[in-house]
Amino acid sequence: MKSSISDVYTDTEDRTEQTQHAGSSIRSFLDACGYTEKLTEHRALVIWESVIEESLGKDASKATKATEIRNGQLQVVVSKAAWRHRLAFETPHLIQMLNTRLGSETVLSIRLG
Repeated sequence: MKSSISDVYTDTEDRTEQTQHAGSSIRSFLDACGYTEKLTEHRALVIWESVIEESLGKDASKATKATEIRNGQLQVVVSKAAWRHRLAFETPHLIQMLNTRLGSETVLSIRLG
């Protein structure tokens, strides 16, 4: 039995609508449980390396590691005092870059250790 072109489009539209509905349901569930904020915080840890590399280069990304975020404060371990000193001046810019990528004001401060 052959399907017509209109059947194929209808199937695709149905799947797209179902996928959008499922995505919306998942987002609503995460919001209701309070997980959305935690997921965004975790994303800050994940994107740190690319943000620092884009801003200050590969050497900076090798010299730093975001380890945790709590109450909007991102903890970053820095391997050398020289990098810690430089990052202290770059902190406002890095916070802005992180929050822009995250799409929210998730990172309020960076603590260098």
